[in-house]
Amino acid sequence: MTMGIIDKLAKSMATRATVIDKTKAAEHTYRLTIRLQGSQSFAYRPQDFLRILVLDDPKVPLRDRVRSYSVWNFDARTQTLDLAVCTFSNGPGAHWIQNVRAGDDVYFMKHASNLVIHQDDADAVMIGDISALGHLYGLRRFFRYPERVSGLIFGRDQADFFPDLDGESPFQFIAGGPHQDQTVISAVEAALPRHAGKTAIYVAGDGEMCKLLYKYLKSLGWSGKQVKVKPFWIQGKKGLE
Repeated sequence: MTMGIIDKLAKSMATRATVIDKTKAAEHTYRLTIRLQGSQSFAYRPQDFLRILVLDDPKVPLRDRVRSYSVWNFDARTQTLDLAVCTFSNGPGAHWIQNVRAGDDVYFMKHASNLVIHQDDADAVMIGDISALGHLYGLRRFFRYPERVSGLIFGRDQADFFPDLDGESPFQFIAGGPHQDQTVISAVEAALPRHAGKTAIYVAGDGEMCKLLYKYLKSLGWSGKQVKVKPFWIQGKKGLE
């Protein structure tokens, strides 16, 4: 099967959207707004993310042309999605977001992560880096009491952080990197509630940080059900995730 046929098949199975707007949210992050096209139904859940075709070149293997992005917000009334797209990697996804324009078509397939919100999750602590910030903002909106959701976001410097769509910044920003393990653990330790109760912890972003914190939280007695982890990227790894 030729690459051209594979491309056509992939697009026929994908959801099509059109770029409505693109703005700079922070030094290394764009806010991209896309509107769904066609009659395909779109049922959004907070754990969903999109795999987007970012390079329309049949000569390049499909895996190297697809990148995964989280949903910052979905407006069912207008059928629009907001995405936070980072450019730290300077890879195909970074080049795509820098060049995409209003009116361009976007093809994506929806997938689910394990960042699931359970009805009995009363309180939550969200931990991540800039690559996960938009998604964690989106997760927070699905809690019955968003004011009971706190968070720690690590970044290189202050210019990398950005507020939520309503202009609010409900999470604590910690600038200065690269972060040493003990720096991350100390900040997390200070942010954790004294008693676990029904608190859920969401960790997302840097794969090494996710692995470190999962191991640390388990050592403190937090259960696997309470700690939800989703690596968004791993240093040196290329491909879908």
